[in-house]
Amino acid sequence: MIKILGVEDNPIHQEFLFVVTQELGYELAGLADNARQALELLFATKPDVVLLDIEINGQQDGIELANRINQLRPTPLIYTTARADQATLDRVKGTLPYGYLVKPFTQQDLQAALELAIYRFAADQIERETLQVSPDWESGIALQQALFVKAADMIHKVRFEDILLVEVSKDRYCTVTTAEDTFLVRSPLKEIAAKLPMQDFLQVHRSAIVRASAIERIESSGAWLVVGNKTVTIGKTYREKLLNNLNLL
Repeated sequence: MIKILGVEDNPIHQEFLFVVTQELGYELAGLADNARQALELLFATKPDVVLLDIEINGQQDGIELANRINQLRPTPLIYTTARADQATLDRVKGTLPYGYLVKPFTQQDLQAALELAIYRFAADQIERETLQVSPDWESGIALQQALFVKAADMIHKVRFEDILLVEVSKDRYCTVTTAEDTFLVRSPLKEIAAKLPMQDFLQVHRSAIVRASAIERIESSGAWLVVGNKTVTIGKTYREKLLNNLNLL
């Protein structure tokens, strides 16, 4: 479930965030009304998104807090504020937010902003992994090791370590299988593979990728294997490499 940290000092708006995030199926990881409390919750709860008011309690405002978050633990930021003047917008631009909602906003406005922020951050994460980045950015990226999968009207966070199997289903669809769920994704297998840490996964067929540590049994000739409760055919072109990498006794 996507975790959200709210930074808001108005009790009415705090209640609105609490109710709306619950209705949308997200987890409200915490609510802070000042920068110090927000940073404490940031590291304690490790949210996926921060909803950030600009006018908050304490000496630091929301924009100054955003700069600290970007330095310490990069996380998608969405501003939720009543301010839309040019001076404020000019200050906000430097924090590279993933959204800007002017109060009052609706539940639908918030849902759209959250979906776009999550998808944009996931795409940016992949791009950053090909670049040389600072240790601070690397620590932020390490905390976001997951695919974000849209199913119906929800976005699900699927951690790499929870994925058992990715396989072609039909047309351009693939299924991403964990121990708990199976998600139907409209992406080709090659595109999903590009987003996975392939040092932890094995392609065992032109239409199937498995997490190496999740393999439970392999048929002695290498024709098929079992991962979770599923039997997966091993393609001939992948068989030799797989068998050669086994710690076979």
